[in-house]
Amino acid sequence: MKRVQQILLRSFIILIGSIIAGLCILWLPSQAKITAENFPEFAYLRYPVLIWMIATTLPFYFALIQAFDLLRLIDHQEAFSQKSVMRLKNISYCGLTIAASYFVLGIILAFLNANHPGIVLAFGALIFMSSIIAFFANLLKLLLEEALEYKAEVDLTV
Repeated sequence: MKRVQQILLRSFIILIGSIIAGLCILWLPSQAKITAENFPEFAYLRYPVLIWMIATTLPFYFALIQAFDLLRLIDHQEAFSQKSVMRLKNISYCGLTIAASYFVLGIILAFLNANHPGIVLAFGALIFMSSIIAFFANLLKLLLEEALEYKAEVDLTV
């Protein structure tokens, strides 16, 4: 049963990565083109915003790799180790990086008076989701650090 769960989790990580790659390669450029055609006054923002949004997938994929490494550590019975703490810390930083980058992009677009309500809503959702992921990764990191401290105390008393 544990092996099936590991396979499902790894498949889910690969599926998420594939969906985001497909959206960035196929859907996002076509949406940028449609938006530039529908709002010609903002057409000059097409490529900078597109590049910015695609660049934010770098920390996303780094976080997916860290999650994959966490699953590998669990497979090798090393879940309660400093390596796991570092992976969770990296995932937390990636979430904060993504949230901060979309926040900055939203401020830049606000200064350029290019904030469409749909863009504001999408950016708000991305900022919220990335912040939640960063929060929970940090929470898990703190819990894991505390568990490692208890484990070290138990190892010393035995």
